[in-house]
Amino acid sequence: MGVSALSRNLLDLWAKEHQEKFTDLVPFRTVWQHGGAATAWVKCVETQRDGMVKVPVKAWERRWHRRIRESRDPDLAPDLFAIGDTIGNVDFAWIVMERIQGNPLHQVPDAHSVEQACEAFARFQKASRPFAVQRRPAPAGWLKQIEQTRKSLQALPQDLAVSWRDALDALAKYHDEAIAAWRYRPIKGWVHGDAHLGNILRTEQDEVHLIDFAEVRAGHWVEDAIALERPLWQRPELLSNMDPVDMMAGYRRQLGLPVRAEDGRLAAIRRTLLAATAPAWSRTEGGFSGLRSTLKVLEQGLREIH
Repeated sequence: MGVSALSRNLLDLWAKEHQEKFTDLVPFRTVWQHGGAATAWVKCVETQRDGMVKVPVKAWERRWHRRIRESRDPDLAPDLFAIGDTIGNVDFAWIVMERIQGNPLHQVPDAHSVEQACEAFARFQKASRPFAVQRRPAPAGWLKQIEQTRKSLQALPQDLAVSWRDALDALAKYHDEAIAAWRYRPIKGWVHGDAHLGNILRTEQDEVHLIDFAEVRAGHWVEDAIALERPLWQRPELLSNMDPVDMMAGYRRQLGLPVRAEDGRLAAIRRTLLAATAPAWSRTEGGFSGLRSTLKVLEQGLREIH
């Protein structure tokens, strides 16, 4: 993909300011980049190591990247070469990290990639445990999302809209209980918050590195598991042979992290609520075919949480 003129100018200005430390600037933008950050490959003059500059970055993202690098599992995240807060006289936070010679896992979305992702996100949950959670996240507003979903059904094919309306009617019989269980779930740690295969890079040595810490938040570990699972709802043949929730739970146990008996039900509630509200937010993810796959997930979820 091409790099915008604004991104190119911003990177050129950064490169001019830091030419004594970094050279060989090559701007790039991959097909899996969705944010507005400008990125480029660079070379560190002192070490001759290849790096990647990203600008702008949130202070929160930089903080968590640094925290993981300073944790007992530093190799989970790429090495940090440099950070800064300005470009020219303008407040533009930036970061230079190690260039990982590899590709994101979503380029090969098979069982091995999902397993590696489950382990990586469990490792993040372990590495982030020393940092205390100060407050619970705000409630998600599920009832409002369900109402918005009902309004959006008119845009669906009639048979799909009828089936979805029936599923929402079934959910209405006990969604208050399910929403309350989710709202008051135990929260004693952190989740990556953007858990998908595109945020993990795999090297030729089959090692993985986690990237993009901008959405880290206090939460329950099943949030990462269901977020990882959700894009795979359109790959039922893959999920029929594996369960990301069970897989992540297994890695958590190996790492000495708690897995509670009620976590399976919490995962089912999270999955069902996300599936139920899919028409309001996922029209571009697989189109109507993707929603039909999600409807099957919703119907199965209703049976599990009943």
